[in-house]
Amino acid sequence: MGKNILVIGSNSSIAKKLIDMELKEGNHIFSISRKGFELENTNFHHQILDVLEENIPEDFLPDSIDGMVYFPGTINLKPFKALKQNVILSDIRINVLGAVNVIQQVLKKLSLGSSVLLFSSVAVRLGMPYHSSVAISKGAVEGLTISLASELAPKVRVNCVAPSLTSTNMASRFIDTEEKLNSMKNRHPLKSIGQPEDLAYLISYLLSDKSKWVTGQVISVDGGLSNLKM
Repeated sequence: MGKNILVIGSNSSIAKKLIDMELKEGNHIFSISRKGFELENTNFHHQILDVLEENIPEDFLPDSIDGMVYFPGTINLKPFKALKQNVILSDIRINVLGAVNVIQQVLKKLSLGSSVLLFSSVAVRLGMPYHSSVAISKGAVEGLTISLASELAPKVRVNCVAPSLTSTNMASRFIDTEEKLNSMKNRHPLKSIGQPEDLAYLISYLLSDKSKWVTGQVISVDGGLSNLKM
């Protein structure tokens, strides 16, 4: 019958790759984003919604949810001395409170052995200039991951993916010239930046029963940036 997967922020580049993979596996996708999403597949269901402002309609969700991925995020890079509190609060609201809101709404529907996936950043583990707001909000996501994984075990698994720069629409301004792209590639030990499929393959694994003994983990997918010095 396939799994029921709830995808929040389905218009992101990584989410689109994941949705394609999961549909090919015969799973059912319940997709939520602030904009429309056109895809002709009987297993794909979409709702236009801002999860920061609105609750998910009860009649949109299936009776049981086997997996959930929360994609919404931000990349606000500013010198600390110029960083306004309203920017930090906005980042926390999008990255953390949005996830909290959705998880609380679907908690009763999460099935035995289900999997919840959140997103952090390499900037939490690796100190990087101008990343204070990113590190604050994503650091909170990592804390939420570990806490929830403990509280929801053994019924629900909760994990977090921490990528470095990935070729997505949100990150496009950092790689929109050949010079910028090469500079970003050279910062990573593997001399490349991430591609949406690099993240989607891992998320698909973490949603599947193949990862049934994995929970409470923050998994780096960052070309070696956080651990290796070249």
